[in-house]
Amino acid sequence: MTPYPLDIGIAADASKMLAMSGDKSLGVANFVPFLPWQALNQIVTGFMGEEAKFREDKLRAEIAALKQELAAVKQEKAKLEILLGTLTERRNSEVYQMQIEIDQNKRSHQVAAIIQTDYFQQLLAEVEMLRS
Repeated sequence: MTPYPLDIGIAADASKMLAMSGDKSLGVANFVPFLPWQALNQIVTGFMGEEAKFREDKLRAEIAALKQELAAVKQEKAKLEILLGTLTERRNSEVYQMQIEIDQNKRSHQVAAIIQTDYFQQLLAEVEMLRS
């Protein structure tokens, strides 16, 4: 008859129970019976160790993937910074050229205004008279 209400059909061997319980003395007074929950606890501990290793490996793989993504993002950022620098230089160059065009336009308008004045027309007439 088993001391447990649930019989799972496994015969208990006292020497194996002593070996599993960690008690090396064979004295009856020091006998610690091996309880089924101890075996279950050992299995669960082993399983949890494997599960923890699996989780650790999974997390390490995720970290490696994130590091690769970070490296790719850094490369893309560097490319975008170079592109931004190029576009900024081009814009500054265009602004400078626009300023030159505006200055030339302004100068041509000022020259036209000066040529149309009566004083300038008198000077032109005097120059023609002196040349002839």
